[in-house]
Amino acid sequence: MVILSEIPQTETMNIFNDYAALYDVIGQSAFSERMARQTLDWITRQGWDHAALSERRMLDLACGTGAAALIFATAGFEVIGVDRSPAMLRHAQRRAEQSQMPITFLRCNMRHLVTDQDITSQSEYLLLSRHSFDLITCFGGSLHYLIGDDDLQWVCSGVAELLKPGGFFLFDLISVDDFNTLDERDQVIYDDHNYLVYQRLNYDPQRRLTTRRIGWFTREIERWWRSEETHVERVWSNAEVQTALSNAHPPLHVLAQLPTVGYPHLDPSSRLVYYTMASQV
Repeated sequence: MVILSEIPQTETMNIFNDYAALYDVIGQSAFSERMARQTLDWITRQGWDHAALSERRMLDLACGTGAAALIFATAGFEVIGVDRSPAMLRHAQRRAEQSQMPITFLRCNMRHLVTDQDITSQSEYLLLSRHSFDLITCFGGSLHYLIGDDDLQWVCSGVAELLKPGGFFLFDLISVDDFNTLDERDQVIYDDHNYLVYQRLNYDPQRRLTTRRIGWFTREIERWWRSEETHVERVWSNAEVQTALSNAHPPLHVLAQLPTVGYPHLDPSSRLVYYTMASQV
């Protein structure tokens, strides 16, 4: 059974509404799927027994349409996915129902995983109980959507409280150097008989923010319909990431920083995956 619960939000979620319907169609969930498989390979090398994954819990932050969550559930994990976008969660719910996977989806702001009273005061939200997860992931560069100065620290602190001692937190980030190439860039993301998706990127190095204006045309019979969303993302330096991890309680220790693998369209230096572990003390 798939559960779609809602945690009241104090902030407006105005992106990934209409765009959610395109996300899987144009293949944007493929990155998260590959990262989930890369994660499964990595935890095997850490000594985890795949036959015993049914005894482990994992949390997928900014789960989107549930692509990675489904792979982890298929591997045996008890999976919870959280996202702020109701539209993305509806697609995730349908994906899990079609696959008959028992995944739980919650609408939740990952900045406030354990600090929001609405989460800890209601029994159904105790699914996000402290020190109950073996693995937490956040893929697709979703941490770049944290644009407030304290946002990354809030997420890392929440993750540290949710992880069991010795549990793992894995996430990917685009490099500072790659962000520096994004100013005044126009890109076609996807183009076929029924969809044309493009984006215009502008980077402000003073504020370290990228504005990503995504537009798309959808064909219906002989007519095309146009939509647009504006996404703002922040570059996080390695020093800021290290500080946020070490200031969490308990601290999160970096085990490795490795490039993504198996993605011929990506420069290996453009995106790093952080492999971290919660303190066992």
